Amino acid sequence: ADEQAADVLIIGAGLIGATLSAALGSAGLRITVIDRVAGSTQVAPTFDGRTTAIAHGSQRALEAIGGWP
Repeated sequence: ADEQAADVLIIGAGLIGATLSAALGSAGLRITVIDRVAGSTQVAPTFDGRTTAIAHGSQRALEAIGGWP
């Protein structure tokens, strides 16, 4: 099997891209996420992780895919 094959390619690992990748991945699809900022940089303590307000409906959607905790 091709180790680099993906069913879905998502450009952008922000809130929407990351949520979509989690939802599709939990459905059994092979996901590749491409972002201009390396993942290791995004989780570094010095990364400017801006806060985001999330509406109740979005919270419920995240709960449904196991992404709220």
